[in-house]
Amino acid sequence: MKTILISSLALAITAGAATAASFTLYNDRSTYETAVSAMVTGPTFFLDFNDPNGDNYPGVDGDFPDQVNFNTIGATNPALVNINNYIGDTGDPSTVNNVGILEGVLYRDTIAMGFKILSGSIEGAELYDSSGTSLGQALQFTSFDFIGIISDTAFTRFNLLPNIFGPSTSVAGGYDRVFIDDFTATASPVPLPASVLLLGAAVGGLGFVRRRQS
Repeated sequence: MKTILISSLALAITAGAATAASFTLYNDRSTYETAVSAMVTGPTFFLDFNDPNGDNYPGVDGDFPDQVNFNTIGATNPALVNINNYIGDTGDPSTVNNVGILEGVLYRDTIAMGFKILSGSIEGAELYDSSGTSLGQALQFTSFDFIGIISDTAFTRFNLLPNIFGPSTSVAGGYDRVFIDDFTATASPVPLPASVLLLGAAVGGLGFVRRRQS
């Protein structure tokens, strides 16, 4: 499959978004990982939900401490997710086919994330900053089996919106459930504390003075 890179300004500005971010989208994991490795970033984590014997296999609440907490928006119990060698929603009783929105709450500012779609397709991936402000939709529709997103603005939450294949009143069409695996996220670089920057400036200034005196 040919790699598709979508430079995102048009996709990032959506109706109702108070803050517009710019996104670059990838449908090839190796190309996405190469792009991330070329950036100055914070730490990266990788979650394999298909490994019940590994450290990445969560409990029923889908919470990975210090990494990401998955939830189902619209579910009777929003804190739960569907875990069966993947992560998916537990259902929203108010929608056709009882499909909910899969939410991910990240524990640190993030600039890149990627995941494999095992089934279904996604109508949109909406990102939010730490204040809860929408940064826009990083994509509007995809059925690719991998999605990678790099943002020029840090985000701490995302919603994966299920695609609608038919009228919302038609159970035959309705919503298409989405299940994902191999989730990865890369944090924003952590800025140096102001005290460290001041110390560096002071040391640099002292070196300059010594060179002038010699």
